[in-house]
Amino acid sequence: MKKKLKSPHFSPLLPTDKTWFNTKDVASMLGRTDQYVRDCYDSGRLPGHRLAAGPVSERTRHVYQFHRDALLMYLLETANYTPEDFEERLAALIRGRSPEEMRTVLARAGMVILPTPPPPRGPRALGTC
Repeated sequence: MKKKLKSPHFSPLLPTDKTWFNTKDVASMLGRTDQYVRDCYDSGRLPGHRLAAGPVSERTRHVYQFHRDALLMYLLETANYTPEDFEERLAALIRGRSPEEMRTVLARAGMVILPTPPPPRGPRALGTC
């Protein structure tokens, strides 16, 4: 049984309805050129398949195909951060917000929002209710 590549941090970056991608798809997802993708394939940084295209007598053109898992592996290997770094930086950014900003951000993210706590009351004198 084939083992699935586990990379939940990068998976949302790729379309979920496709397993195989061509050079143009990959270039668009990476924000690079088609030639950059072909260079990555040629250097072994991006595993894929190169298929001859065109008439048999003139097979000089190639079509490249890249599996979703190969793209996820490329993203994992080329990232200069770990998902934990991202999470810590995001948490630090959120910690700097006021309580009202925090409630607004959580509401926009669809998170459960706790009610605003009542303001603290001063100490009571002994013997009073």
